[in-house]
Amino acid sequence: MNNTVVKNATDRTGDDGIVGKWKLLLTHDPCTTYLKASTDYSCRTVLYEFDADSTLTVISDTTAIPSGKFKYTFGEVSHEDYMQLEVSIDGRRFSCESLSADMLAYYGSYFHEDGVTRICALRVFRKIKQ
Repeated sequence: MNNTVVKNATDRTGDDGIVGKWKLLLTHDPCTTYLKASTDYSCRTVLYEFDADSTLTVISDTTAIPSGKFKYTFGEVSHEDYMQLEVSIDGRRFSCESLSADMLAYYGSYFHEDGVTRICALRVFRKIKQ
């Protein structure tokens, strides 16, 4: 399987791609062992700022999402029979979906033993207008 970033994906995520400030609204992790798989962050301060120099700054008022600076890449990845948006944050790769001009979701996935792809670590963001 070819997993090569072939181009920047600004055309599928707005004028400036992923660059900008995003507010985390929701996480959903059905793979968790915790009783509560979904968390609403819409009333919290959890901001992801993607800079043009490939630095992600996370500002968070909750210990569940650590603050810090991380390196990232973002682009369209070529698979055998389709293209997929992908963000890699400190080496952890996530598939992305542009839900609208100002909404973004990314998620990790894994293959369960029955061969079905399970989605884990879903994150939904809204771009903050500046």
